[in-house]
Parts: sequence; C-alpha cells; structure tokens
Amino acid sequence: MSFLLSLLPFSFLKKFRFPSGREVNEDKMFDKTNVEMLQQRVKLVSLALVVSYPIYIYIGFSLLQHAGTSQFRHTLIGIHFTSFALSSLYLFFYYVSKRKERFANCLSTIVYGYIFYYVFAAALSTINSQLFTGRVDVYMMLLISTAVLCPMKLKQLCIIFIPNHLFLLYGLSRYVPDSFSLISKQINTTAAVAIALLISYILYTYRHKEYMSHLQLKKSERNFFTLFKINPYPLLLTRLSDHKVLLINNKAIHFYNLASQDLDQIDGFIIYPTDEDREEILKRLQQEKYVKNYILEAREYGDSKWVMINYELLEYQSESCILAGITDITDLKAVEHELSLHASTDMLTGILNRRSGMEKLQLELLRAKTNDTPFLLCFIDINSLKLVNDQYGHREGDWLIKTIAESISGYISKGDTLFRYGGDEFLLIAPEQTEEYVQELWQNINEQLEGKKKEFNKPYALSASYGFIICAPSDDTNLDTLIQKADAAMYKQKHTRVSSAFK
Repeated sequence: MSFLLSLLPFSFLKKFRFPSGREVNEDKMFDKTNVEMLQQRVKLVSLALVVSYPIYIYIGFSLLQHAGTSQFRHTLIGIHFTSFALSSLYLFFYYVSKRKERFANCLSTIVYGYIFYYVFAAALSTINSQLFTGRVDVYMMLLISTAVLCPMKLKQLCIIFIPNHLFLLYGLSRYVPDSFSLISKQINTTAAVAIALLISYILYTYRHKEYMSHLQLKKSERNFFTLFKINPYPLLLTRLSDHKVLLINNKAIHFYNLASQDLDQIDGFIIYPTDEDREEILKRLQQEKYVKNYILEAREYGDSKWVMINYELLEYQSESCILAGITDITDLKAVEHELSLHASTDMLTGILNRRSGMEKLQLELLRAKTNDTPFLLCFIDINSLKLVNDQYGHREGDWLIKTIAESISGYISKGDTLFRYGGDEFLLIAPEQTEEYVQELWQNINEQLEGKKKEFNKPYALSASYGFIICAPSDDTNLDTLIQKADAAMYKQKHTRVSSAFK
C-alpha cells in the first residue's frame, strides 16, 4: 500500500486536505448556532399553527363538511389535529429546554423530527388533495419555504426530503388515474425538490461562510487587542467620527499620566499637537491611510515631552478608527538640541559662532532689502589680548574674551545678534538702530568693564574697540564688503584711541 502511495504525484496528494482540529471545532460551533436558529424558526412556525388551529378546525368541520369524500375530510382533520398536537408538544419542549439544560440536546433532535413531519404533512396533504382538487402547488410551495426557513446540511435535508418525496410519488401513482397528469405532477414536484435542495444548500453555505468570516474577524480583533495591550510602546485607538478613545494600553496610560481617568474621560485629541495639525493629519489619513513619523510636543497632564507618532486608518468593530503609535523622543530631542548648540555656539563665550552668525547676517541683509529697513553692523575688537596672553597666559586671555562677551551680551537689545567672528573679534547686528544706540551701549559696557577690572583686581585694562556702519537697503553690496567697512571703522576708532593715549 505504501508503495502505491509513493507512486502518486505529490501535487495530487496535496489536493486532499484533512480538516484540522480547530476547523472541526469551528464547524461544530456553527452547527450548534444553526440548530439554535432552526429551533427558533420552528418555534415561530409552531406558534403560527397553534394560533391558527381554530381556523383549520372551522374549515374542516364547516366549510368542507360536504366537500370531497369523507376520507378526504377525515384525513385533512387528522393532519390539522396532529400538527396542532406536535406543535404544542414542540413548544413545550422548547420552553422547558430554556430552563432545564438536559432537555436542550433532546430539542436538537426533536427539531429535525418536526421538520420531517412538516414536509411529510405537506406530502400527505397533497396526496389527500387528489381526492378533491388534484393540485400539487401547495406541496411545491412548502418545499421551497422549508428550504428558505430551515437551511441545513445537504445530507440532512436529503434525509428529510427524499423519503417524503418518494412517499408523495407513490401516493400520486395511487390516486392520479390519468398517466399524463401523473407524469406532469411527478416531474414538477421532483423539480421543486431539486430547487429546494439547491436553495437550502446555497443559503447554508452562505451562512457557513458568513459565520466563519465572523469568527475570523473576532479572532483578528482578539489578536489585535492582545498585541495592543502587550505592545511595549504607547498605543491609542480613537474613533474617526468623534475621536472617542476606544482602546488605550498601559504604556500610553503611564506615558500621559492618565491612571486617574476613566476611558470615557480621556481626550482623544491628545494625539494631535494643534487643531491645524489635526486637520492636516486627518486629510492625509483619508488620502494615504497612514502618516508616519510625525514629530510633536505631547499634550499631557505633566511635564512636556517630545514624541514621534505614527498614525494609521483602520477598521475596528466595523468602524473607521485611527491607531496612533507613540515613541518618546524627549531624550533624543535633548541630544539634538545639545548638538545644535554645539554646532551653532562658540564654546568659550556661549554666543553664536562664526558660521551661525554669518547666516544671521545674510538673513538680516536679505530682510533689510525686502522690507526696506536699515540695520547697524558693529565690528568689535578686544584691546591688548595678545599682551595678556603673552604676559599672563592663554587661560587669562580666555577669561578676558569671555568677560567682554558677557558684558556686551548683557546690554544689547533683545532683537540684536552678537557672534564671535574670530579670536578677539566680534560682530554685532542691530536691526533698525542708530549711532546714539551704539554710543550709549558702549558707555554702559565700558562702565561695567571698569567695574570688573576693580572687582577682580586685574593688572591690565578691560576694553575693546568698535566701529560701525549703517547698512541701508539701497546699498548694493555683499557681506564681505560690509564687514570690511565695519572693520575699517573699528580700526579708525582704535587708532584714534591709541593716538589719544600718547598725547
């Protein structure tokens, strides 16, 4: 046997797939729900029969009292009485099974027996009607209604339909003398059985697929919920329509300090920086379904934090929702800020370095030409720095540079920019300032430097020379030319100061 199996192509063997234990369990669960649906529908049919029984009794004993043969009337009354009795018995078992679980299994068997009788009664009524009207359309209608109301496995339905239909065919052959009429009725009723089986198979298959899809959706939601809760990063799930928070994991609760709040109290807008950004994010989500690496300052109940959020638009419980995954980048932002300071700041003085200062000067020149506003450029040079370095050492020279930079920074206006241009040279950018501003500024700076000389008992002078120019918007010049002019003005002031010292 194993030798024969080894001769079969592997691709042929792959066509045969045995159901797994999980699939068997799911089929059993579906069968259980399908039986419960059958029980519910048969209950409704039984109620309808019990309620309408007086009408059938009236028809059987009054309206049809002289219609047809006595056999026809007695059989019809018997069918109605039996239907009433069995319907009442089924209702009894149905309601008892809801209170006593041991009757539930019995009801699952009873429901198939009742459906069998329902079809049998239709067949018997059709055979009986051959003694009066000779019609078979009621039987055909009842077959179709059974298939629609009670979809079940094809095997189960065949067990119900085929014996009853064979009984009908036999009965028709006994009570329909006309062979042409007999064949016509047998063909029509058999076609009705085939159609009913097809309808029931389609409905049952559709219900089975729908149930399995529903189970798969539930499993996906459970898996999503589990992964959501154990995710090491803060996660929030908000409803798109009203931004209500549907899910939030413990990491997000801790991150946003929300332990004291109920889920209904949490503001779903905490995942957006501003109203304007929210509109932009929602617009991009509608178009692209996701927004990646959106950096913002978190709105939280506590210290400010920088976060990077990934947004994704998805379906959860048949609703459009937004999943926000949050990464805390506060430390990274601090490092970035530190690196930015190192890149733009002079390490000795703490003011802007040459590269950043030249960028500011370029922007100020462009702003002046655009807005038709002048600015003042002041060139500053520390006096006697080389002498201090030679006589007292470079550490003392560094102290001198730092002290003068601090003194200047302490008196300039908020909109001014001071940066270190070279070793002992500085540039001051003062938008829309005048000559009087510079003179008053240096008067204050010189007074403070004189005070520091006395405070620290320095044997050398703390001073700097300066020169400035007013850069008009109409000047067609570049940065190098502006700096050269300010430098020339500084040397002129330095020369005047030195000359005055020797007089």
